[in-house]
Amino acid sequence: MGTTKVFLTFDTSHEQQIRDFIERRVRLRGAAFEIVGHSLKKPTPGSLWEKTARIAISHSDFVLVIVGAHTHEDEGAVEEVRMALKAGVPIIQMAGYKDRTFPAVPEAGPLHGWSWEDLQTLLVKRKP
Repeated sequence: MGTTKVFLTFDTSHEQQIRDFIERRVRLRGAAFEIVGHSLKKPTPGSLWEKTARIAISHSDFVLVIVGAHTHEDEGAVEEVRMALKAGVPIIQMAGYKDRTFPAVPEAGPLHGWSWEDLQTLLVKRKP
């Protein structure tokens, strides 16, 4: 069994630091998964953004939605969830911060509280 491949979805306007934290943690401490792509700012509908996201999501084992205060209303994050659903790629969504509650992204499944250990367990336990 190879390394679990994960595409990160997040609110690019407000939550860049969450993505940076996860990517640093994966590089410095190792993880049960690798990040193979992440949200990009959506410049215009039908742009290269859409094609790039769709390809990266389809090559992932999971889409990980990192939820912050505005993720549920971020057009790019919501569209990436739709792409994952259409491609049949499982979705896990987690709060981006401990001890804070945010609205879940519609149709992205249950919202889990933040824990590095829980994240790795979810990704390994649920691997297709």
